Amino acid sequence: MLRRAGTETCHASHRSPGRSGVSRDLPRACCILQAVAKQEDAQGFDLDSVATGLTIVEPERLRDPKLAVECAERMVEKNHHQKPGFLLTLARAYRIAGQAEKARSAAKEGLSILPRLTANTIPSRVRKKLQAELY
Repeated sequence: MLRRAGTETCHASHRSPGRSGVSRDLPRACCILQAVAKQEDAQGFDLDSVATGLTIVEPERLRDPKLAVECAERMVEKNHHQKPGFLLTLARAYRIAGQAEKARSAAKEGLSILPRLTANTIPSRVRKKLQAELY
């Protein structure tokens, strides 16, 4: 529940950076996300939400790319590198943290576990976003 409140506030700040009510809650929301990140038993979905929140929160000074990378790496490890969406989050966290080569590597790994494209396949949202992380 707390993770959800923290994540929703960070997402709201990203969508509406000037809203005063959202701005007042941001430091508290970021503290909630940081607390969730430190929980040893945090699940993949929780870590995904935390990593995403810590990379998109506005204003930028509240972002924590290092912790976002740590969460995303734990999440990918916990799921044995088998979830393309989690690898997308990891790629984004690496990019925000200034680790471009690692971002491309995570994106390539995510693409490698997706089903092959055929002439009749419509590329998924995750595929398109992973491909965008390659550049």
